Amino acid sequence: MHILIVEDHADSREQLERCLSRRDYDVTTAEDLRTGIDLLNMQQFDAIISDISLPDGTGYALISEVRRRGIGGLGIAVSGYPYPSDVDEPGATGFQYHLSKPINCDHLCSLLEGGRTSEGHAPNHILAVLNRRFALIREQAQTLEKQVKELEDETARLKKENAELRIKLVTKSRSDLS
Repeated sequence: MHILIVEDHADSREQLERCLSRRDYDVTTAEDLRTGIDLLNMQQFDAIISDISLPDGTGYALISEVRRRGIGGLGIAVSGYPYPSDVDEPGATGFQYHLSKPINCDHLCSLLEGGRTSEGHAPNHILAVLNRRFALIREQAQTLEKQVKELEDETARLKKENAELRIKLVTKSRSDLS
C-alpha cells in the first residue's frame, strides 16, 4: 500500500513515516500542500494522510484536489484539534477519518488495513475511474454553461444592434420622405 503523508512538522512527519515504514508500507512524504499536490502528479497513492493546517494551505484543499482528480483512496486527516463527533466526516471533508495528535500508530495501521480490505484494489480502481469521469463531465458542463452564457450575451448584443439599426433606417426613411 502506497501512502502519501503531508505534514509540515518535521518530527510528526518522521514519526508517521517510521511508524508506517516499519510495518512495510510504502511511504512518500511532503512538508506542504504544494509538494503534496506535485507528488500526486508523479505517483499513485492508495491512502493520503494529511495534517489539516499546512504552511501554504490546508489538508482540506489537498483532499479536495485528490477527489477532484478522481482519486478514491483512503483519506485520513490529522490535527492537533479534535473533530466534532456529530459531523458526517467523509461527506463534509472528503476524509474518511480524522485523528487527533499525537497519533496512535496501531490505530492508524488498523484504519489503513480496514481501508485496504474494505475497498480492495479493483473497487478502488473502478471508483477512481468513475470519479475521474464525473469530474470530466462536471468540467464539460461548466464549459458548456460558459458558452451558453457567451451566446446569450452575443444574442442580446445583436438584438440591441438590430433595434438600433431599425431605428436609424426608420429615421433615414422619414428624412428622405420629407
